[in-house]
Amino acid sequence: GAPTDCDMTVCCRDKYEGEGSAHPYGDYNCNTPQRTMDRFLEQVAELQPDFIIYSGDTPPHSIWEETFESQLECTEILVDSLTRTLSQYDIYNNIGNHEMYPTNLYYVPLKETVDMTEQFTELWAPLSKFEEEQLQTMKHAGYYSMLVRPGLRIISFNTLYWYSFNFYNTLNEVEEDGETMYAYLRQELQKARDNNEKVIVVGHHPPGNGDIIVSHT
Repeated sequence: GAPTDCDMTVCCRDKYEGEGSAHPYGDYNCNTPQRTMDRFLEQVAELQPDFIIYSGDTPPHSIWEETFESQLECTEILVDSLTRTLSQYDIYNNIGNHEMYPTNLYYVPLKETVDMTEQFTELWAPLSKFEEEQLQTMKHAGYYSMLVRPGLRIISFNTLYWYSFNFYNTLNEVEEDGETMYAYLRQELQKARDNNEKVIVVGHHPPGNGDIIVSHT
């Protein structure tokens, strides 16, 4: 019943004035309602997938209303929904630019970045079956590598790290402890080649488009 055409970039909110009327399962001009997501996840379960990849951007894109708590709550709701419907499957996550607070920004020394990354990691750890290595790299800067099965590896890298808004990460590639995501990616890809593993590389922003400041490394 909320308007589908308003003066905001995200409509379908009762507090906004506008035209149209959203249906129970949503509208193309709205974010996805909870009931629609639950139905979608039920359909995914019926497919009996080998594993699931979730590539991020859970929170609504109403960045003028966001708080640290509201951003984190969206991940909590998603993880709870996935746990109820798909916990029998391994689910490999990735951080989108809207998972963080403030949206788009990712700077490891920033307290909000550190706190959100750590809590995001803890929420996803049971579904993704993180072990100590994955917990360490995820909490460090939101990336990890995992052997899904013999001969198949998933490498999830944090595209926020070289998102155009966060150019300072690329300019200051060497972090305090001397480790970088770039070096980690090279290391894990070389390991996969040495072990004759196929690799699925997971990211939120595809390299090569305008969102990524790095054209080559």
